[in-house]
Amino acid sequence: MKRARLLAVVVALLATGSARAQFISGFTFAQPPPPAPRFETVPPPPAPGFVWAPGRWRWDGTAWRWYHGRYRSKLLARDMYIRGYWQQHAGTGFGWTPGRLR
Repeated sequence: MKRARLLAVVVALLATGSARAQFISGFTFAQPPPPAPRFETVPPPPAPGFVWAPGRWRWDGTAWRWYHGRYRSKLLARDMYIRGYWQQHAGTGFGWTPGRLR
């Protein structure tokens, strides 16, 4: 029942057709499409045990804003960073899948 209600809310919000971001359960949906990623020179890590998380575009409701990459502390020595990405969803715009350590 909760899932059906959440789905109805998601569909209603996405059906607005406006060019603003919509935040639902940690996901961001935006229109128009994001610009191409910017080139970033990766600085040396601050210390062993850090992994680079690349920069990304974020939709602020009116325009795309670039957020620079940064180092993140690894939880385990074998951890690597899986880059987040924008993916086009039919009729709803673009959805952001966050990056994560793996």
